[in-house]
Amino acid sequence: PESQGKQLISYTRSTKKRTGNEVNDTGLRFDDTVPTKVIEIRAPELEGDDADKYEVIGYKETHRLAQQPGSYTILIYKRPVVRNKEACSLSVSPAPDNVLDGCYADVSVIAGIMVDKAVYHLPLYRQHQRMLDSGVQVSRATLINWVKRGI
Repeated sequence: PESQGKQLISYTRSTKKRTGNEVNDTGLRFDDTVPTKVIEIRAPELEGDDADKYEVIGYKETHRLAQQPGSYTILIYKRPVVRNKEACSLSVSPAPDNVLDGCYADVSVIAGIMVDKAVYHLPLYRQHQRMLDSGVQVSRATLINWVKRGI
């Protein structure tokens, strides 16, 4: 009689569908497009006179997220100066065309600055600081001119 007044509650636990964006067993979120670098650490036991007493039976992995600093490269176009022996004249191949005439910035730098500014909302003064930290000394006014001319 008393059990007739009680309500029986039952439920089933629903499982969430995995999207692939969950924290994985490493504790980090990243997809297959993120490059990985494996650094093998040697066990000190495997070195020396007693090394034959030990064998590797497995590995443990520790994952850490690292950032490589942005880098800049100086492109050196080395063009030969050719002398004509008979005419005693010199000729030099022209340098490759640049997106902005008379500009010493490659198209990759100008495009990168504009993308960082417009898409990632990174102001030019921060980009200037990042360049200084990388060893590239360019004035802020030059960055502004590159953006204006690039537009």
